[in-house]
Amino acid sequence: IETLRGCIYNCAFCATVRMWGHKIRRKSPQRILAEFEVAKRLKADFIFLSDDDTAVDENHLRNFCNLLIRNKVRIAWGTTIGSCSVKEDDTYDLMAKSGCIKVNVCIESANQRILKAYRKPYTIEDNRKTCGNLIKRGIVVHNHGIIGFPGETLRETLNTYLYLIKTSPLWHISVL
Repeated sequence: IETLRGCIYNCAFCATVRMWGHKIRRKSPQRILAEFEVAKRLKADFIFLSDDDTAVDENHLRNFCNLLIRNKVRIAWGTTIGSCSVKEDDTYDLMAKSGCIKVNVCIESANQRILKAYRKPYTIEDNRKTCGNLIKRGIVVHNHGIIGFPGETLRETLNTYLYLIKTSPLWHISVL
């Protein structure tokens, strides 16, 4: 299910902003609830939200989590978030309570130099904090890294691999 399109960030390698611009278009929380209810009737046991960053509009995320809770639509779900999108710690609680069991975290690199080159709006410490908040609530973290930035050193590549392994039981690497 897609809950929103677009992104407010300007990451160096991403096509989302070129495709949709910096404007975010959202489905209403009621529409998302209706799609979850259809999935429940069809006996789905997991829903993945295919947004680039479901938490880029944290209030939107909170609103549809609250609707899922209030309407007792219990289907396990997962999504992708950026490492600095969730500002309120209780948003993680709402996610868990509404059925979120897995989150892909776009860590990209464990090297601040490369994060800066990618024009990422977060730090390695933001990544650590996000992963910790998810794990603390029993949400499985699936980290995503990117290697192959021009001029990336072997040490930086290995640093990213080791960071992903240390912070998450699930992870994958993409080549830039």
